[in-house]
Amino acid sequence: MSTSPFTDLSIEASLRDKPAGTALIHIGDPAIPALQGILEHGKLYERWDSFNALQRIGSPKAKAALREYAPREPDESLKSFITRAIEMEVRRN
Repeated sequence: MSTSPFTDLSIEASLRDKPAGTALIHIGDPAIPALQGILEHGKLYERWDSFNALQRIGSPKAKAALREYAPREPDESLKSFITRAIEMEVRRN
């Protein structure tokens, strides 16, 4: 599991209270299809959790999943957050 510079204490606290989300992070890349499904079909709070989990996984495949999904996110706040995270990652590399 890799951590991203976008992970802060609020994300840590959010995931700590969700054992299933924490388990998906520990699973890593094999969990990405499930997290993508939540992004596509989940409620807003579930999409936030999926975004946070993908950020925590932090692999190239997880980052690609976020880049692919971002333009389709219907909630402007989450869409903006995903977009900023992607832009920060690009600048970092």
